[in-house]
Amino acid sequence: MRPREHILKAERLEASLRKLDPSDDFEMVIELCVLAATHLFNAALHVEGVTHGHSDQSHTVRPPMEYHRKSPSDAINKGMNALSDLEKLRPVYVRGGAPFEQEVADGCLQNFATAKQIFFDVIGDAASDREWSEVRRDS
Repeated sequence: MRPREHILKAERLEASLRKLDPSDDFEMVIELCVLAATHLFNAALHVEGVTHGHSDQSHTVRPPMEYHRKSPSDAINKGMNALSDLEKLRPVYVRGGAPFEQEVADGCLQNFATAKQIFFDVIGDAASDREWSEVRRDS
């Protein structure tokens, strides 16, 4: 996917997220936060030239960042920390049976907001349609 496509997907996921009640739809809130943040993570990686449209990250650790020729910026690493905190909720609350906790829901939404802001700061205007052909490769 191109950066713009990742952003559009994240926007659709976030629109769905806004329709949910965190106490009633706890697992889906976590899932949508992870998915939307992962799309923004991939857009930021593409903008920096760490990855390209054919090589998206499915998680912060898969494939390992060392797999890529170029390392992500400090900003992306900070966003990865927030995304990693979101990913850690999945085994406990989505796949596992831990009960709803308001502070976990609040933290999830805050980590999503943090990751989103950081990744959009990296992306900037670079993901506009006119800035991208099939793949943008920085020298």
